[in-house]
Amino acid sequence: MRICIVGAGAVGGVLGFRLATAGHAVSLVARGAHLAAIRRDGLGHLGRDGVLRRATGVRAVDRAGEAGPQDLVVLAAKAHQIPALAPDLPALLQADTPVVALQNGIPWWYFHDHGGRLAGTRLESVDPGGIVSRHIEGRRVVGSVAWGAYDIPEPGVVRGGDTPRDRFPLGEPDGSASPRLAAIARTFEDAGIRAPILPDIRAEKWFKAWGNAALNPIGALTHATLGQMHDFPAANALARALMAEVEAVAHSVGVAFPVSLEERLASSGALGAVRTSTHQDVEAGRRLEIDALVGVVGEIGRLTGTATPRLDALYACCRLLDHVMAEGGLRIVAQPTA
Repeated sequence: MRICIVGAGAVGGVLGFRLATAGHAVSLVARGAHLAAIRRDGLGHLGRDGVLRRATGVRAVDRAGEAGPQDLVVLAAKAHQIPALAPDLPALLQADTPVVALQNGIPWWYFHDHGGRLAGTRLESVDPGGIVSRHIEGRRVVGSVAWGAYDIPEPGVVRGGDTPRDRFPLGEPDGSASPRLAAIARTFEDAGIRAPILPDIRAEKWFKAWGNAALNPIGALTHATLGQMHDFPAANALARALMAEVEAVAHSVGVAFPVSLEERLASSGALGAVRTSTHQDVEAGRRLEIDALVGVVGEIGRLTGTATPRLDALYACCRLLDHVMAEGGLRIVAQPTA
């Protein structure tokens, strides 16, 4: 099968490695030093056993259009990167090519085939001016969520995806058990990627966003790990209040969570010295995916009349941080004083 991974960073790289070593014709859309290293040495995966393995048959490009028509597209770029990528994506798409969308937060396609009173609503936070939905038809989307910890220890090498908790649930926006959904899940599972099929992928997106919307911006602003946020009383109280706002917005669009807020917060704290992805982006000087994690929750809150004052305040702070970093070409890294 011809499979293109658009955004072959940490998560996309792990998927690309698994699919390539399973025998698929994989194209990777990457950039910078990571792209150069893949072109030179192939895509490496550093396992938990400390062994570096490489997939040398992958094709690495810096623009999606160079990869040509595909049987499956995995959109693994971060949500804020997609508007710039969107015009190139139709070159990958045949008549029935599905697009597996992995983005954190609440996605641009959220109200496609939703069925509620907001069905068809475009979310400006994640689809500015409609640029994404114009280039990726809603009918192509298969929703997914990336669970697990993934990183790039060095250019051309990815790590993650090899623990029991790592998984990529899949679901159709309309909740159907479609033949294409079964085929994608089988392709993933045959490549060693856990991909359970869910009847309500939106609920899974919200469940992950429940923690991300609160904890990612706190991590970005304070450089605290998940364990530190959990153990510091004031931060724990703030996270709890933010998560209560997220839960209220989720409830306003018909989503209920399977565990209590306290259980969800404790499970994040138990990860200990893990840095949130947005914290990592601050340290690397990358643009922040704050719109999809926080801004869109406030936007849906306004559509449903659900107040999100704490989320809105944190969103403003993170937008300012993103602006300051971009304007100054900065990365902000915690350094020891001695």
